[in-house]
Amino acid sequence: MSTSKRGYKVIPNPWPPDSIERLIEHAITWVGLAPVVYKVIALWIEDRKARKIKIKCGEHELEIQGGMSGKEIERALGKFRKLVGEIDEDDLKIILPSGVDRSVPVEMVREANQRKSNK
Repeated sequence: MSTSKRGYKVIPNPWPPDSIERLIEHAITWVGLAPVVYKVIALWIEDRKARKIKIKCGEHELEIQGGMSGKEIERALGKFRKLVGEIDEDDLKIILPSGVDRSVPVEMVREANQRKSNK
């Protein structure tokens, strides 16, 4: 993570995210991300037919599954964040189904943004 000239942490720009793992790391470690981030995670799970994703931090574990809405994922990750306390991305272990494509296509981000603007 980079630091500004005044010593503040600079939030990395996760758009477009290079992988689902990186997007999930941002969603857990940074409070106040746009709802579209959680929608992209939900879309990715559905698109990749990933039945579930496990997230571990120390002795704590969370599963997010297909069929969850972006709002449900946001709530689950928020509870997980509160449960484990301050999190460093190096402490997280994200377990995806084997053989699944980890990339997040730009089209998926656009689709999530369009869904947001249509509501």
